[in-house]
Amino acid sequence: MKTSTIVFGLFLLFGLLSYGQDRPSSKDELLGCWYMEPNKKENGPFKRLYKSCDTSAMDYRLKYTRMTLFANGICEFKVTIQDALCPIQYQTIQGSWTYDTDSSILEIYYPKDFKKEFWDKVKVMHSDIEIPNPRLHKKFRILDLVKNQMVVELVNNVKNSAKVSDY
Repeated sequence: MKTSTIVFGLFLLFGLLSYGQDRPSSKDELLGCWYMEPNKKENGPFKRLYKSCDTSAMDYRLKYTRMTLFANGICEFKVTIQDALCPIQYQTIQGSWTYDTDSSILEIYYPKDFKKEFWDKVKVMHSDIEIPNPRLHKKFRILDLVKNQMVVELVNNVKNSAKVSDY
């Protein structure tokens, strides 16, 4: 009984140690193009799978979930833009990104002053809302990074910022 408890404890310890090693240890491991796979029920509503753009041919639907992380803290991603003439347009924009190696949290930001006129109107109507500039686009914790794919968990965005959609 005592031997099986010790063996179980060792397996648990090595499992936890190997789990921590799958997280990226530096920003360099995250550089490049990533796209999001369609969500599967077993992943739940808060987990996502991103694959390297080099690993497979991208479906036309998936190209809109692509993000590219560059070494200088700049990134590119697609957003939907709505206007009166063309209801939905996809546009590639250049934002910024940060990665905290201790918490494994990756944050992607819109460009500074993105949709400034819209957010100025929101600020006038709701003066109590704090609207950061640049605004947060995505925030997630990287759970696993293996073989050109990463598993991420969505993290709750800024607690007191505007929740109005980008449309």
